[in-house]
Amino acid sequence: MEDNGFLEKERNEDHSKFWWWTKKVSSINLQTPLTVLPSVTCQQSIDIMNKEGFDQLPVVSEAGSVMGMVTLGNIMSQMLSGRITPESPIANSVYKNFKRLHLTLALVDYRVY
Repeated sequence: MEDNGFLEKERNEDHSKFWWWTKKVSSINLQTPLTVLPSVTCQQSIDIMNKEGFDQLPVVSEAGSVMGMVTLGNIMSQMLSGRITPESPIANSVYKNFKRLHLTLALVDYRVY
């Protein structure tokens, strides 16, 4: 894949113009996300996402540990392929490959190239 110098330019660009660039993750005022338990059904998760206008939800254990994410697209894809049903627990659709953020690091530390 040819990037025509875009990635190199991005790496060398002065990001000081972005007020948030050096802010720590913990300093961002974010609302607590709506989460679901792994025992919630796929259909219930779809209904929650449709009602709230979300396309993804974090799945947390009873103890409050993040297990992963589910997306509307992934759930629908798995249903169409027959791997899950609307009655299946959402735990069967959890996407576990996600990046955990450490609250003490700056946003610049999470840039993706």
